[in-house]
Amino acid sequence: MKGLEVLWVEGQNDGDAWVYPNSFPYVTLSLDPNGSIMRRNQHHSALDAGFGTIADLIHGSSQRRDHSFERSFRYTGDSTIAGRPCYILRSEFPQFRYISYTTVAGDTPARIAEKFGCGEYRVMERNGISPGSALPVGQTLQVPNSYGRRTLVCVDQKLMLPVLVRVHDDKGLFEQFEFSNIIANEPIPAAEFSKDFPEYKL
Repeated sequence: MKGLEVLWVEGQNDGDAWVYPNSFPYVTLSLDPNGSIMRRNQHHSALDAGFGTIADLIHGSSQRRDHSFERSFRYTGDSTIAGRPCYILRSEFPQFRYISYTTVAGDTPARIAEKFGCGEYRVMERNGISPGSALPVGQTLQVPNSYGRRTLVCVDQKLMLPVLVRVHDDKGLFEQFEFSNIIANEPIPAAEFSKDFPEYKL
């Protein structure tokens, strides 16, 4: 949503994020970044935003027993994305599918997603569960065996950071990320981590 502002600072606001929706009721809300309101229809939480999520997609989870998805990435040439020369990485993983998984003690959607490297949104959506839900032992869930069937990652040749990521699953396009105006390692003034920063509408 254009104009939406979110600020989350560890140790502040009782763990909640400040959210200015730039729509009715035009007030700043305090919301749990992992709660149902902020996670509604969102593949990732605000705490997972950024390049780390993309790196995890390619690198995979140490919890996974099968790393064939991560090993399926191949360099397939160069291209120009938004005027920037990029390396193109592709994964073709036709064995992507949902499998049955029986929960064990301590399982949450996030923990299951880490075991399978599939992203917690799919676990929640397919099984009708909420973020952070404590799951009963012995529940049978349908879980993807990897992150995607076809994945494209375009990496800026100078910055070595992704500028475009596109993931297809069994239904088609699952998600797409585009990064623009990237400035690597630019220090952010401490004042910008305050709700009172004058350029925010919070």
